[in-house]
Amino acid sequence: LGSDLSSSASKKLTSTSRAVGLAMIIDNLEQNALAWLGGLLNERARLQQKLAEYLEARKVIREHPVGSEEHLTANANALDLLEAVASFTDISTGNAGERNPLLEKFHAAKDQHIFRILSTIATPTHSSKSRIRAFDELPKRVQSQGEAAVKFVKGLVRKCAMGDFLNQEIVHHCILLAQECGMQDDWESCRKFLKCVQLTADHFPIIFDFV
Repeated sequence: LGSDLSSSASKKLTSTSRAVGLAMIIDNLEQNALAWLGGLLNERARLQQKLAEYLEARKVIREHPVGSEEHLTANANALDLLEAVASFTDISTGNAGERNPLLEKFHAAKDQHIFRILSTIATPTHSSKSRIRAFDELPKRVQSQGEAAVKFVKGLVRKCAMGDFLNQEIVHHCILLAQECGMQDDWESCRKFLKCVQLTADHFPIIFDFV
C-alpha cells in the first residue's frame, strides 16, 4: 500500500487490491491508531482547503491595478493564506509580524505553471497521476529559488496530495466491493469496505460527488 512517487515505479497494485488491503488495515486498527489516522486525514483535508483558498486569493490580486490599495490588500491577504499553508509543513513562517522571505519569493514566482500544478492537488478528487506530476515537476520549477524552496514544495505535496493508501479511485472500488459483498450476503466483508467509505466521508466528503 505504499505510494508510487514516480511514473517509473514498478510492481503497482491494482485499485481493487489496494481497496482490499485498505479494508483489512482499517478493520484491524485499534481505536487509538484509528484516531491517529483520522487526525492525519483531517490535517490533509484542512491543508487542501487552505491551499485552494490561497490559489483563489491569487486570482483576486489580478483583478486590481498594480500598486493600487486594493491590489496591495489582496496581495497581503494571499500572503497570509500562504503562511497558513506553510504552517502545515516544516518551513518556519517567520517571527510574528514579519514575512518569511522564502514564502514571499515563492509567492512572487513568475512561473505560473507552479500554481497551476498546485491547483491539481488542492482537492481530494485528484488522480495518482496528478500527485506524481506534482512530485516530479514542482521541485524542478522552484529550484532556482534555492534548496529551501525545493524542500518546501516537496513537503507541501507530500502532506497535501492523496496517496495510494486512500484516494478517490480506491474509495470507489471500496463502494463497488461493498455492493458485491452485499449481493452475496457477505455482510461482514461488506461492513469492512463500508468502514473505509465512512472514514473517507468523515474527512473528504467532496469525493462522493464524483464517485
